Amino acid sequence: MTGIVLGTSEFTVQMTKALLEKGVEVLALISMPAEKQPVGSLNLADFACDNQMTYLEVEDINGEESLNFMKGLEPDVIFSSWPKILGKDVLDIAKRCCVGSHPTELPLNRGRHPLHWMIALGMEKSKFTFFEMDQGVDTGDILLQVPFTIDQDETIDQLILKVNRLAYEVTKELVDILMKGDLITKIKQDHAQANYWRKRNSRDVVLDVRMSRKMIINTVRSFTSPFSYAKLIVEDSLICIIDARAMEQPVDCLHLEHGKIINVETFKIQIKVEDGIVELTSLEPLPDLLREQHYVYSPIEYLLRYPKKLSKELLSENQSAENTIVYKEK
Repeated sequence: MTGIVLGTSEFTVQMTKALLEKGVEVLALISMPAEKQPVGSLNLADFACDNQMTYLEVEDINGEESLNFMKGLEPDVIFSSWPKILGKDVLDIAKRCCVGSHPTELPLNRGRHPLHWMIALGMEKSKFTFFEMDQGVDTGDILLQVPFTIDQDETIDQLILKVNRLAYEVTKELVDILMKGDLITKIKQDHAQANYWRKRNSRDVVLDVRMSRKMIINTVRSFTSPFSYAKLIVEDSLICIIDARAMEQPVDCLHLEHGKIINVETFKIQIKVEDGIVELTSLEPLPDLLREQHYVYSPIEYLLRYPKKLSKELLSENQSAENTIVYKEK
């Protein structure tokens, strides 16, 4: 079996390693120029050189240069982890199929930024899905699904690492399935059961003292490095929060208002939220003004006080967040 691999990340590397180990002839590895890659990408040129593979970088996978190059290779299968939509002309190049992946139990949870949403929503399990790509969004026939767990203290970088490792093992299973040729059992998705996760942005990770402790903790976990962190707004400042932990409840906790400051240290602040006390850890030293205040208020309070400054900073954060999301654009 011959194949072309499309992608920019460690996931692409692990998938390619598995293909080579299973004896698939990788005709070419195609990636993006470094300046066009999302955060979390790798320079795949060295990997391709080490494995003596033809390597190409293109800005537009649907462009004429890419199409002519891939058509000339006449691959049996295209294996894609490309971070943007593949057009019909690309999908039609492979003699057998174009394989895509999604880390959810399709048809559930199609769409944008799945690993981020899993953590934010407190999900404890999912399934890694390989499917035959069509012109829909994660709608193609299922080739293989393998379950995995999401630990409740796992951060987004740790979950990405787990899925990358899983990709290596699951790709080897996929090759065994593809080798069956016409004997492959494909499962059509029940589109009536499908839902789509929307695009996630920086405003989804602004913390609010009216949230529960679990929601705050999950929000922080879902946007740690290499992403730009959840934000606590205090006066006209956006504070990057790198960790959040539930604290032991004092006896009079139920009588404390949302946002009541319990304790402030150089990098840590303890605040009463919806259902108890949460300790937030800041990336940088906390503003001195917090030591003089008794409360952190809901974000709307500060947005009304400083609409121009905070709106501008949140817009800038949103643009940064969009550039760092490493999953395919829908």
